[in-house]
Amino acid sequence: MAAHSIERWSQARDGVHTALRMQAQLSQGLASDEAALTDLVSQSQSAVGALQATQATNQLLALQAKQVIQAQQLAIAQHRAVSIGQARQVAAEHESREQRKRFMASGTPYSARPIRVFAP
Repeated sequence: MAAHSIERWSQARDGVHTALRMQAQLSQGLASDEAALTDLVSQSQSAVGALQATQATNQLLALQAKQVIQAQQLAIAQHRAVSIGQARQVAAEHESREQRKRFMASGTPYSARPIRVFAP
């Protein structure tokens, strides 16, 4: 049972680690996305013809799609970490019930007996 508990704890830790790593990666990418957005807005505003304006719009839409995908990936990682934690809790509760059932059904119940600490 201890091995199962350690395995569940390890899975929960890995899930949280993955979510934190994704958050760190996404936060690092925000600066480059902000720079790209600024550049794309500048290109869009200075576009001379319809083709340049359309290209700038397409690039803005591509950046937005990238950010939506990143948000979805982060949400998936966070939900996975939460789900693993909940599964770990359910398994621990089941294990506790099983241990209690085994303890209570183990033949002779405990009964207090007087003891002598010092011999007379």
